[in-house]
Amino acid sequence: MYQMKNAFNSSEVAAQTGLNKEDILTAVDGEVVEDTQKQYLYNNCYNYVIKHDMRYESSYNRASELMDMQSYADFICSKIYLADYSNNYKEYMWCSAEEGKYGKWYWALGDMENSIDSSELSTSSIDTFLRPAVVNNQFLNSLMRSEQFRKLIADTMNRMAKGSFSEENVDKALNDIQDKYAKTITNTYTRFAGAVTVDTFKQELDYIREFFEERPEYITGKYLEEYISK
Repeated sequence: MYQMKNAFNSSEVAAQTGLNKEDILTAVDGEVVEDTQKQYLYNNCYNYVIKHDMRYESSYNRASELMDMQSYADFICSKIYLADYSNNYKEYMWCSAEEGKYGKWYWALGDMENSIDSSELSTSSIDTFLRPAVVNNQFLNSLMRSEQFRKLIADTMNRMAKGSFSEENVDKALNDIQDKYAKTITNTYTRFAGAVTVDTFKQELDYIREFFEERPEYITGKYLEEYISK
């Protein structure tokens, strides 16, 4: 078995959402892929957010018409919670672009290899709120001027800690992976990188479990409160 992942494109978005492929625009790091003549759709959203004061409810409400705030909060909170240490977060976005019926922009998670204790910069105790991808993010910083958005970030991070990334849910997901793929993955790794055992694979899963067991202490509570109060 080789490492495989779905490509991010209009076909994949269509498969996940049920929309017509022809009515979807995707963008990677702000660059529209399918129809460059519609680049302005993303530019309008980005420029509005960074050029308007999100402290004003009217500005935030208008931004909410251009982008899905919950989707962006999910994206940012996932990156921070999982301790992604990239200096810049690679952003995958899409919107419904049926002629004359342009929808909001949504975000999707891409490569997450720089996360979950993959280096000394992504340990469970690291303060990812201080990473350049967060601190120097002009788009995010503008949104964080909004009281509504700060509350959304806090609610989303706490929901992740108690839900998707809870010890119980993580343990179940890792047990499923172990049951289905342990032998196949170790055989593949042995073929291409060097001999490993199933016990080694299980130990790596335990490191992931440990990360999620410890992470809430360093990403919610006072650390989260300090971030949203700046």
